[in-house]
Amino acid sequence: MLVSWSWRTGRPSDIPIRREEVEAMEEKATTNARVSLRDDGIVVVRPSGGPDTLATARENLAAIASFRRGDEQVALLIDFRGMKAQSREVRLFYSGEETARVVCAVAMIISSPLSRVIANVFLGMGKPRYPTHMVSDEEAGIRCLTQYLPEEGR
Repeated sequence: MLVSWSWRTGRPSDIPIRREEVEAMEEKATTNARVSLRDDGIVVVRPSGGPDTLATARENLAAIASFRRGDEQVALLIDFRGMKAQSREVRLFYSGEETARVVCAVAMIISSPLSRVIANVFLGMGKPRYPTHMVSDEEAGIRCLTQYLPEEGR
């Protein structure tokens, strides 16, 4: 059994939990994704396969922003394995100023040639305003993003 650390309050919880319950403590569903907050403060986005339009991109960013503490930016892990395509307009939104106000760093999970192409196009054409990494699995993404968490979230 583990004792959880509350990222929101900055104090340990006195409720024992199993390791597998630590993964996602809060979750929100959007039109085309599930957005969850891990206990360590990392926000995880798992696309559900629907198209990503400018409207859904704004909805996803609002869900991501809802997990912030005040104006603090969040570290974001995106599972690109479920991505089908992304328009230029959507790439520009996700790499733009509005997203940069919410996100401090991104790790993108890629595993297929298609997800690698989408990630490379995002990085090459979008030129995000925050550190962005491509990783092969969720554990690598968490390790990568830990350096961007506030001291109390580590």
